[in-house]
Amino acid sequence: MIMITNLGIGIRFYCLCVVNYICSAIKYVNCKSNHTMKKIAFAVSVCFLMSASCKPGDKPVIPEDLMVQILTEGEWTVTDYKLNGVDHTTEFSGWRFKYYSNKTMEAKFNGSVVTTGTWDGSQSTMTFTNMFASTTTAPLPLASGTWHVDTPGTRTVISSQNNGSETRNMKIYRE
Repeated sequence: MIMITNLGIGIRFYCLCVVNYICSAIKYVNCKSNHTMKKIAFAVSVCFLMSASCKPGDKPVIPEDLMVQILTEGEWTVTDYKLNGVDHTTEFSGWRFKYYSNKTMEAKFNGSVVTTGTWDGSQSTMTFTNMFASTTTAPLPLASGTWHVDTPGTRTVISSQNNGSETRNMKIYRE
C-alpha cells in the first residue's frame, strides 16, 4: 500500500488541467464511444496523478499506530528461519510470540508462557526489536535483537538481521 503524501497544490492544479484538457478533447472529437473515452481519460488521469506523487524507489508509508496494531493482533509463529543459509525453522516448532500494545511480549511454547520481554518497532527505519527477559532457552537467542523488515505485511513479515559474520533471515506469520 502506498499512501500519497505531500501532494502539492501545483501538482493537483496541473493534474486537473490535464483532466480538463482530455475531457475537452473528447467533446471536440464527439465520437460515438464518448463513455469509453471518458473512462480512458479518467484512467490516464489517475495514473498520471499517482506517478506524479511518488518518486521511484519510494517505500510504503506505514503509520506507527498501524505497525503496533498489526504486531499486536494475534500470535506470531516463525515459518522460516535461516542462519547463514542453514535452515533452523524446526527449532521454532511449537513456539508462538504475542506482542502487546504496551510494548511487552510473551514467548510461549505449546501454549505456556516460557518468558516475557519487551519489543519496539520503528516505521521510519523499518525495524523491530525483540528483547526477552531470558534468552538462555533455545531458540530465543535466534529471535532476539533488532530485525530489519524486508517485506512488510499484515499477516506475514519477512525480516533480516546481520550480527558480525552472521546473517539471519526470518519469516513470521500471524495466526
